[in-house]
Amino acid sequence: MALTKTHNRMIEGSSVNIVDFGAVGDGSTDDTLAIQAAINYANGENEVVIPSGTFIFTEIINKGILRGMGGTLKLKDNTCIDASVFYYLIHNFNSGTHTTSYSNCQYIDLIIDGNSANNTLFTVADTITASGENIVVSGCDIKNSPDSGIMFTFPEQGLCSNNRVNGCRDVGIYINDNETASDNFAAMTIDNILMNCGLGGIAIKRSLRGHKVSGNYIYSCGNGITHEFFGTGLGGWPQECTISDNYIFSCGYPQRAFSPVETGIYLGKFDNGFCVNNFIYDCSGIGIRSDGANYVIANNKVNSSSLVNASPTALNNRGIVVENRAGFSDSTCVINDNDVQGFRDFALSISSGKITINGGKYQSTDNGLNVASSSDKVYINDSYFKATSGTDYGVLLSALASNIVLNNVVSDGEGGGSGFAYGNTIGATYFYKNCVDLVSGIYDMKLSSGMPKSINSGTLAITGASSAVITHGLRLGPNRFSIVPATNSYWWVSAINSTTFTINTASSGNYTVYWEAEV
Repeated sequence: MALTKTHNRMIEGSSVNIVDFGAVGDGSTDDTLAIQAAINYANGENEVVIPSGTFIFTEIINKGILRGMGGTLKLKDNTCIDASVFYYLIHNFNSGTHTTSYSNCQYIDLIIDGNSANNTLFTVADTITASGENIVVSGCDIKNSPDSGIMFTFPEQGLCSNNRVNGCRDVGIYINDNETASDNFAAMTIDNILMNCGLGGIAIKRSLRGHKVSGNYIYSCGNGITHEFFGTGLGGWPQECTISDNYIFSCGYPQRAFSPVETGIYLGKFDNGFCVNNFIYDCSGIGIRSDGANYVIANNKVNSSSLVNASPTALNNRGIVVENRAGFSDSTCVINDNDVQGFRDFALSISSGKITINGGKYQSTDNGLNVASSSDKVYINDSYFKATSGTDYGVLLSALASNIVLNNVVSDGEGGGSGFAYGNTIGATYFYKNCVDLVSGIYDMKLSSGMPKSINSGTLAITGASSAVITHGLRLGPNRFSIVPATNSYWWVSAINSTTFTINTASSGNYTVYWEAEV
């Protein structure tokens, strides 16, 4: 294209305007060639601006700074029409193999309409694919994306901030790397707004290291944030990531496309990661689901509600779930000072692993805390657990091995179950100074052969008989009695079972007995 005076003026300034290269912006003309001509002319040395108007495109290859100045880029109707094709809509790849990129590219303040309704067949059709060193995607407004809104990929020292994605079939922002364990460092995804994204707000995958996901607002998406592991290469999952200070509202039903898509924050193989200070509200499935090695879940506020946890086929409505996954024999993590309320099944569920629980408040309809039989060396300290249903348990323990349970407050709700419930064996678990709020009172539980101790006592009048049956009101069958008559006589216990015991006297008469029983 011949250089005109207008082009001279634009190049001598700081920007190139796509209108000067023939872009019309009338909402019907295909402006792809004009947009690309402006980008090629600037050649990464000057920014290219999108002025007012609606500019139709099929593919744009960014080579430098692409900046919105009020105009809209709209994907052309029926561009994505083959279910087997990878469509790259707006990107900065510099080869047909899509493996290398122009460096230092930026996508600033763009307004993009992905025209999802008229582009339905594709393998990949992310609206922006931003890749390479020092990549920046900031201030963009993306709607109706046919696939993910932003694919933020190989983003070493990259920044994805202050963008808004409203409506996409996949994930609002997908943070991606390859599977060669290249370990791209020092990138951040912060302060974005993600709404109405079918499979999730933000997802992290493959060999990223040390990525920070913070301050994002995620509303009405399938999942909130997912830290994924998959693939066959060396970099099958991220490591040392921080997920903090995010606000996640109404994830799961009704946005989910299939049942697993209803988790506030999913942490798959979350090795050496931090999940802290997040707010998750109205989650229809699991608030935080995790596994991995040496990670921390702390100071999160996690809520469900009767509206969402009763939604059709809700997947395990639980607050925080710690589990083992393929490739791991033992998850290890610290869970500190979380506030979890309103879930249906469990507030905190430990499937297995060596877990430390310090502080926090965990309330659920069924059970405040559930510790599965495969768990070993679990430390539970200074926390509050409550089942809001009267027939369920504050803490449900199954066949525990060497664990420590101390200084906790446990409640069963109003009228029914008990503070603690146990499986067939407790093993070497140590209980000490747990305040248990039962229907019949509050008891201090001391160590007693690996079992919590509780005590009940009272008086009984025996009139005209030589025996009496006493309902002891304890969770387990008593193993010790203290029986004192008001007058001298001979007494003994003739029968013991799980709910009552029988006292016999030497002869019939009118007596008063004082008794105490414990387990």
